[in-house]
Amino acid sequence: MKKYLLFIAAFFTLGTTFAQDLQDTVVFDLANANMQSSYAEFPVYFLSDDVINAVDFSLTYNTAGLAFDSIVRLANYLNVTYNEVKASDTTVYYTSYSLQTISNDTPLVMVRFSDQLCTENIISAAAYLNGNAVSVKIIDCVPNGITDAAKDKSITGIYPNPAAENAALQFSLATKSTLTFSVHDITGKTIFETQPAEYCPGSHQVNLDLSGLESGVYIVRMKSENETKSTRISVIR
Repeated sequence: MKKYLLFIAAFFTLGTTFAQDLQDTVVFDLANANMQSSYAEFPVYFLSDDVINAVDFSLTYNTAGLAFDSIVRLANYLNVTYNEVKASDTTVYYTSYSLQTISNDTPLVMVRFSDQLCTENIISAAAYLNGNAVSVKIIDCVPNGITDAAKDKSITGIYPNPAAENAALQFSLATKSTLTFSVHDITGKTIFETQPAEYCPGSHQVNLDLSGLESGVYIVRMKSENETKSTRISVIR
């Protein structure tokens, strides 16, 4: 097995990215975490216009209140290995390769911890595509999985995530509102949008039909007359 060892440091510091190839990026999507009672996991994917056959990364985190659990493979064709080196600041090392081209802009794995991981818990990160250092993008967590909970409208969850055919978007309202729901690709192109509908105060759920979408990451928006909330969902085929 050919492994791509981490020789060149491309460390992530809040607001700063250092890399050899800024056109290629590995994304740690903490905002799109799947929250469960005993663990939290977030997807990792990459953006590149090259043919990619190997993806590697390392993630160093503060162990205070957190413990690494595992890395769950989403793309079955990947050959995956990972290990954890424990110290005062613990590092998770991940390597993967495939004889076929690895899908771009598609969640490859879920990185699982004992609790929700946020950028404040991350000390450094490095990523490599085909053995070359690339930029790292870390999308910060949404605390407790709730967006702007103190405001008039909030998206409280989207499940399952990643999804294949259908997903449920959960939200809450403080006042009666007329809402539309839409799904967009990462370029902002609208895939579909619902007709406006009126909702009373309280907690609600709408079902999203994702069966016609290709694998990738999409933005889901909840829009009223004067406010828009958004979250991300990953679609896997």
